[in-house]
Amino acid sequence: MKNASSHVSRTSDSGYYGGPVGFRLALANPDRVKGLIVQNATIHAEGWNPDVVKQFQPFWKERNATSEEPIRGFLKPETTKWQYMHGVTRPERLSPDAWTHDQARLDRPGNDRVQLQYLWNYQDNVAQYPAWQSYLKTRQPPTLVVWGKSDPFFTMAGVDALKALAPKAEVHLYDAGHFALESHGEEIAAAIKGFLAKSNY
Repeated sequence: MKNASSHVSRTSDSGYYGGPVGFRLALANPDRVKGLIVQNATIHAEGWNPDVVKQFQPFWKERNATSEEPIRGFLKPETTKWQYMHGVTRPERLSPDAWTHDQARLDRPGNDRVQLQYLWNYQDNVAQYPAWQSYLKTRQPPTLVVWGKSDPFFTMAGVDALKALAPKAEVHLYDAGHFALESHGEEIAAAIKGFLAKSNY
């Protein structure tokens, strides 16, 4: 991840998933940010699962049919379901509608090319990590971190790195995976409501 280029050839500005969208907005309008809520979104290279890094680094270094093949694996039905199921301690709270709906959209004709481009572009997010880290360290916005501890993509090292930048951050950890809201929605909603109340929103 540390070798990600800051000059990425892109056909569009797509590839900004979840947390990267929020941090780009924060940097673009820092005076309008009253606080941050971070849910399983790392802004540190060390916050990535090394096994995932091994799949992405060849793809980002040289994109071709061979390096694309492992990335295409992320678009398969079994992987889509796995992303929801991995690390979940409350499987009864999960709805199959989640991965079924996701897969139906992934399987649209030609969408594989779109998704591969998104994932190729994601390296630009990694290149922006130093700027986002600097923002958090300098601005110190009120920050709530809600995190599924068994995320297969982003590890607890990402939480520790966030806490190092924002020592006053409020952190709640859950026995959940990447999509922690799927199994711990009520608990996370309560944490958010409490955070907003204390921040006088």
